[in-house]
Order: sequence, then C-alpha cells, then structure tokens
Amino acid sequence: MAFGLESNLLVDITIILTFATVIAYAARFLKQPPIFSYIVSGVLLGPLVFNLIKPTAELQTISHMGVAFLLYMVGMNLNFDILRRVGIVSLLTGLGQVIFTTAIGFLIASALGFGKVPALYIAIGLAFSSTIIIVKLLSDKKELDTLHGRISLGFLIFQDFIAIFVLIFVTGLTQQGPLGSVLLEFLFKGLFLVAIVFGFSEIILKRLFKFIAHSHELLFISGIAWLFLVSLIFAKMGFNIEMGAFLAGFSLSSIPYNTEIVRRIQPLRDFFIVVFFVLLGLPIAISSINQIIWPAIILSLLVLIGNPIIVMSVMGLNGYKRRTAFLCGLNVAQISEFSLIIAALGLSVGHVDSSIVSLLTLVATITIAVSTYFVLYGDKLYDLLSPYLGIFERKNTKEDLMSSYSELKEYDLVLFGGHRIGRSVVENFKKSKSKLLVIDFNPDIIDILKEKKIATLYADAANPELLNSLNFKKIKYVVSTTQNKEADLFILKHIKQENPNTKVVLTTIHMHEAIEFYKLGADYVILPYLLSGDEISHIINNSLRDKKYMNKARREHINFLKDSGLEDYQLTG
Repeated sequence: MAFGLESNLLVDITIILTFATVIAYAARFLKQPPIFSYIVSGVLLGPLVFNLIKPTAELQTISHMGVAFLLYMVGMNLNFDILRRVGIVSLLTGLGQVIFTTAIGFLIASALGFGKVPALYIAIGLAFSSTIIIVKLLSDKKELDTLHGRISLGFLIFQDFIAIFVLIFVTGLTQQGPLGSVLLEFLFKGLFLVAIVFGFSEIILKRLFKFIAHSHELLFISGIAWLFLVSLIFAKMGFNIEMGAFLAGFSLSSIPYNTEIVRRIQPLRDFFIVVFFVLLGLPIAISSINQIIWPAIILSLLVLIGNPIIVMSVMGLNGYKRRTAFLCGLNVAQISEFSLIIAALGLSVGHVDSSIVSLLTLVATITIAVSTYFVLYGDKLYDLLSPYLGIFERKNTKEDLMSSYSELKEYDLVLFGGHRIGRSVVENFKKSKSKLLVIDFNPDIIDILKEKKIATLYADAANPELLNSLNFKKIKYVVSTTQNKEADLFILKHIKQENPNTKVVLTTIHMHEAIEFYKLGADYVILPYLLSGDEISHIINNSLRDKKYMNKARREHINFLKDSGLEDYQLTG
C-alpha cells in the first residue's frame, strides 16, 4: 500500500528523528542540552528553512503523549527531603523570582505592544526555569549535593508546582459559566481526584508493585497503565491529560520502586518528547521571525540578566554569600519546558495565537543556549564578576554560621572533601594529635563533622577567596579527594606558590591525570581503586615521623605508573 509523502506518519517520524539526531550530535559538541537541538530541528524542518514537516493531527497526538510522559516523570522525581532541607529559602527564592519576573515581563511585553492576555502568557512563560536542564548540568558537574545545587533544585521544584497550578487555572478558564463558580467547581473536582489517586496509590499500588517488583517488565507496563488510566480519568472530568500525568507520577514518588519505573520509562519519554519540541519550532516562519526577533532578544535579556539578579537579591536578603547566590542565579537564566507547555495550552484554548508560541520558543532557544554556558563556566564567571557582587552579600552569612573554622587556629592538615576517601582520612587523624580542618560544600557532611567536634569550613575548593583566606605557611599537608581536575590544579598551583614545602596530595580516577599532577609538582596522587583512604592516612602519618617517607612513596608510585604502560611520560622521582 502506497502512502503520500505528506500524509505518511512513518516518513514524518523518520525525518524528525533523523534531523534531531544530526542536530543533537552538533549540539553535544557545543555542550548544548538535547532540548536545544530538538527546537532547532523544528525550525529547520518548518517553513523557515526546508518546509518538510506539517503539524498533522497524528504528530500532535504524539506530542501530547510526550508532554504526558515528561510530567509523569517530573511527578515521580519530586523529592520532599530536598524541600525540607532548604524549604524556606527555596520557597522564598522560587516564589519571589516568579512574582518579580512575571510583573516585569508583563510590563515589558505590554510596552512592546502586546495585548493584556498575550502579555500575561509571555510574562508567565519567562518566569519558569528548566528543572530538567539544570539537574542534568549540575549532575555532570557533580554539584547537585552542594548548597547552591540543593537550593536551586528546591526552588525549581517549587516553580514546577506553580506551573502545574497555572495549567490547572488555564484549563478552568475554558469551562462555561461564571468564572468564580467554575474555578471553585474545578478546585473541588481536582481535590476529589487527587484524594482518589493518592488513596488508591497508597492502599493498592504500593502492595501491587511490591508483589510484581521481581518482574521488571510487569513493573514497567503497570507504570505505563497507571499513567494512561489517571490521564484518561482527568480528561473525562474536564481537565487536560497533562494534569493527570503529573498526578499519576506524583502519587508514585514515595513508593520504593519508582526509580526502576523511571529508568525504564525514560527512553519512551525521550522518544515522544522529541516530537513535542520539534513541533514547537515548526511555526517559526520568515514572516514571523521578522516580527518577533527584537521582542525575543529583549525578553531573552530579561531572562538571562534579570532573573539571576532577582535570585541573587532574594538570597542575599536571606543571608547567603554572594557566590552561592550568584551560582543559584545562573540556574534560572533560561525558560522552562513548562513555559512552552503553557503557551501551547493557551494556543489550543484560543487565548493566544501561534506568534506567541513562536516568540516563547525563540526565547527558549536563545536562553537555553546561552545559560548552558553560564552554568558550565559559572566559577569563571564568578571570578570575573566577583568584585561587583558585594551588594548581594550581608555580613555573618549562613555559610559562616555553618562552619566551625577558626582563623586564629593553626592547622597541620587541610582536607578538601570529607566524604568516602576523605572520611577514612578524618577517622585516622582523629586518633592523632594533629590539627585537622575539613573543607566541603556538602551541608550534610559539614553537620556530621561538626557533631564529631572536627573543625569544618563550608566552601568550594575552587573558590579563590577561600584559598587566599588560609595561611598555608603553617599548613604541613593538604589532601584533596574532590576528583575535580580543575579544582585540584587550582589548589596545587596556589599552594605551591604560597609554600613549596606544603605537601599536596590529590585524587583522580585516571592514570594520565595522575601523571599530569606529578609533573606539576603534586607530592602524591591517590588512585582510589589502587589506594584507599586508610593507606593515604598511613603514608601521611609516616611522613609526619619521617620527612623522607613521602618522597619514597612518590618514587615508588611513579615507577608503578611507568610500569603500567605510561612510560612515554618523562618523570623523575
């Protein structure tokens, strides 16, 4: 049976996936997230360039399924432990940024000539930031457990909740009747459905999933069935399927098996969500690009500059250091997938036309592309802008209160990173009379060490202000277990300049990095799979008694690395 090119769903999907894959390779080279490549693919496939794809009803259905899968997984990944840990500051920061951005965005959009309803949709779209993108970037940088990582994740989750309520509100506006009574009826119906969904999940699903947990296939299909069942019920009750999908996932967030369900559903979500973001890029045409390019640039500047300033101001008033506030601010310098979902919903119910969706899609493309580099190179940006950020910091910050470090005290050993290998070093040095200072950016580790009466300093190893504040003239040993190459190189260079006699021990999982550290003057390099925390403690303890012991261990380790096939590096013991 033959199909025409324009009506063949298989051909459309093939073209979409092929383009998205090619652009994704280029985006990966540029360190851009997949969402960016999908939107760009849509722009290329639309009337602006190749005009190969039309937004058919079949593709729209697949697009809606992609949003449903996305919100289902957002619901399952909500972590209340994080919210409890940084709840107040996350609530104030997330809510404050949404309110101020919406207000300022509405004024700017109105000044650009948009009507009240389109301006409100634009303003709301600018207010939300992407949880998915930021979690991925922070995870790649190993910063999810830092203070700024936890606060950022907390206020992004709060923003997701606000976005869900906006979606519910917009859906309620489509119902017939007086606005007040419609919204009240909608609220009661929503609360009733939430109670039913969570009650069923707590009473039935927890037991059911425990019974089938041994079968990954059955767990997977049960999770999919629950998603579609709840989405269908919500659709029949007058809500949209996205609301049902989110609640279906949220109701499973506390069950022990949700991680396995997420892991198996994620590839399915990734497939469907490609179509959603590609379709968002399709409406951008030559005629519309001329009308929206300057508004898009102006609104993008608000997101890229205004949102971080708002977050830094709120966090500064709450007593956080300018570095923490700055890094959190960079995490809101893009608009969210929720922004595009809300705009698409507004289009479907007739509140806005396609030009508003195109405008927000272009803003998303610009801000996602630029903010990705903001987050990746946040430390370098902070070093550059730090002298001008003093207005965002108060005296006696919360980070200072978290630490138990005394500037008047002299320390024998400074340990960067108190987790895993660092924990073994701490336990061994507690038994000696040596004075130990542990520097870490994980609040939980700081709290544990403070309970053990160990001197702590909440800080990031790569922070120049931190290293400048420490007197390395008196410190005998510095051990870094961070496994962060840039931070370790910075520590090594700084300390050897301050005091060449201070012994510096670094950590890496790569042999070639160990060789590089040795060439640059490291006194010893920990390779975790070869050397445990107990062993490095043994080496340092022996070095305290015998100054030549470290050099001996260094020579032996270099010889071992040479014997491991890295003889092309010219090293001397």
